[in-house]
Amino acid sequence: MDPNVLQTIGHAMAAEFEFDIYVELCRGINATSQINLVHSKISSFYPIYFVWMKVEPSSNPECSWEGYSQSDNCNFLKEAAQAINTRNSPGVFSTARIWKQFFGSSCDTFATDIGALNIWSNYESSAGRVNSPKSFDDYVPFGGWTSPGIKKLVGSVTIPLLCGHKAWHALVE
Repeated sequence: MDPNVLQTIGHAMAAEFEFDIYVELCRGINATSQINLVHSKISSFYPIYFVWMKVEPSSNPECSWEGYSQSDNCNFLKEAAQAINTRNSPGVFSTARIWKQFFGSSCDTFATDIGALNIWSNYESSAGRVNSPKSFDDYVPFGGWTSPGIKKLVGSVTIPLLCGHKAWHALVE
């Protein structure tokens, strides 16, 4: 975990920002334990609105989603989302290609089963093409989401579509 995350969140709160947390889950560690750690280290100090689970390939072999069945990966993600749901709203940060790689069709109803929103990463567009921030023309449905909750474009630009409040995101990896 970023050792400065509590101080950074404190500064964001002082500036009247609301914030979410991104968690890069380690597939080799119990899902509930990881979420409980986030809750104990951060949620007990500051109100968190969404905990976004990053579903992406890991460079750490102990945290890799590979080597598990797609069904087991889906159950792991559902367990993490249910642990988040005890205090916050769960969300997923991923792409259709990565989702299919780790879950196949085993998690096609994740969005409705869990009630999670998603951040769609649009860095996989062909030839690095970046659509207008208002365009979702190249969105490919996955996990039960028919459209993204937030679209993340190439680089660090994000277009929040969830609500009209100021938002700031802390990354917990």
